[in-house]
Amino acid sequence: MEFKTEDGRTQTAPAHADLMEQNNVVSGKIWKEEGQQFDIERGQVIGKEIYFEFRAPEGEDEQLLVHSAKLTLVSPTKMQGTLQFDAGGQNVSGRLVFTREK
Repeated sequence: MEFKTEDGRTQTAPAHADLMEQNNVVSGKIWKEEGQQFDIERGQVIGKEIYFEFRAPEGEDEQLLVHSAKLTLVSPTKMQGTLQFDAGGQNVSGRLVFTREK
């Protein structure tokens, strides 16, 4: 996961997902750190694009915010796209890249 901080610096953090698809519906979990997993909500597959939401804490007050992801399948083992959420009126977006573990 890659995103810009408030002062314009690029910051990266590891992101992991365990996604399952059945009948164009995506479910599973996403996480940055072990022990802090978040359930996928409203997940769907349309062609080579995957959309889902999850609720995760953000900011100093650890408020649960809805995060929206849009990913494109670019190969059998790689997806990439964007992650967005609104933090106190500020729209935060970042880049996501997932590669399949063997």
